[in-house]
Amino acid sequence: MSASVFVLLAHPLAQSGWEKALAITTGGLALVTFALAAAAYWQARSSAKLVQVTERSVLATERSVEAAEAAVDIANRQRAAGLLPVVVDVPPGQTSESERFSFATLGVPDDPLSPFEAEPGEVYLNVEWAEFDHLLSVPVRNLGPGIAVLTTPHPSYFQERGGVHRQGKASRTVIPPGEFARLQFRVSHTDRLTAFYVEVAYTDVGGEQMHRTQLFIRRRADTEPRLPVGLAIFAGHAEEPTVAYGEGFD
Repeated sequence: MSASVFVLLAHPLAQSGWEKALAITTGGLALVTFALAAAAYWQARSSAKLVQVTERSVLATERSVEAAEAAVDIANRQRAAGLLPVVVDVPPGQTSESERFSFATLGVPDDPLSPFEAEPGEVYLNVEWAEFDHLLSVPVRNLGPGIAVLTTPHPSYFQERGGVHRQGKASRTVIPPGEFARLQFRVSHTDRLTAFYVEVAYTDVGGEQMHRTQLFIRRRADTEPRLPVGLAIFAGHAEEPTVAYGEGFD
């Protein structure tokens, strides 16, 4: 490099020009860096918004699915409620003719010459059948709109709530709406037969909605018939009734 060039660079004006050029270049780089940072920021912000929108969409979809499932569950419950059987007692005088029935499900042979017979809706007790066992028959009916399918636990007879249950049989295991059946038992001659309970368990035709009906039966005087004076309906194996009225369930 010639001496004149060194002299030019050493001149104060030349140094001022280079400093300006360097400052301009540095400022340009700063602007470019700022622009890149701003672009990255807006891109990150847009991505965050996209993530938020996506999350909201997923949440809305999940809520829609939950609402649809709840609607289906309500519809199923309403449909099932429309097919719910309800087994209750039979008021006397449902028919004009006396009723004949059998204890064959308990292994008791029928006697054509002396059939078992009772008034419609009557709780039947035969104390002359055997020396140590009596025959007990309690009528029930299906008051609900659905078919009642009798299930376990089997029909039972007991002296007091929480006491020992004595199992029996039903005259039929399927009770269509509006029809009748009898719960039949062999009870000990030592049992107190002035007041007692019977229970029957049943489901709908699909094997669901299991319920149990308990009847409290009482004879108010020796000259009066034994009649159901209290009723309770239990959902499944619950200990407390869903519905209860009358005596015996205080």
